[in-house]
Amino acid sequence: MSELPDPERLATLQVALRELAARFVDDVLALLLTPPEVPPPPPGPRLRRPSQRLAELEQAALHVVATLGPITTAALARAVGATPRALAHPLRRLLRAGLVEKWGDRRGARYGAPRPAPREPEGPPGATKAPKKPASTKPKRAKKKATSAKPKAPERSPKRRRR
Repeated sequence: MSELPDPERLATLQVALRELAARFVDDVLALLLTPPEVPPPPPGPRLRRPSQRLAELEQAALHVVATLGPITTAALARAVGATPRALAHPLRRLLRAGLVEKWGDRRGARYGAPRPAPREPEGPPGATKAPKKPASTKPKRAKKKATSAKPKAPERSPKRRRR
């Protein structure tokens, strides 16, 4: 059979446990009652990216697109070492300048070098092309829909046959 602990030692353990429990409760209450620390707002106006950095991103993106061909924004961002969000403005500027072409929308969008415009086939040497007819400057008339003067009668349910 096991022996019971010494009564003095038991009393000491009880006091120590009560002190630990009281400290624990105090710590938990202190955590619950103190408001969380909110980081201060950033000082001053929002910092903008310098135009030199934009130009660097544009040049890097243009080089990668020319080298790798059509590529998604995420893959382009990994290749350039930037985030897709950071490439949004440089890509827009490249699109506007006609240096890059976009295929698809949103997440499926791919960017690549612009395709050259198709050339017209040349005939044999010395042959002249027939002049094109000028497009008609006369505006086309819109066709009117035929409307009936009578309003439609409401549809009737089919009659039941009696047997």
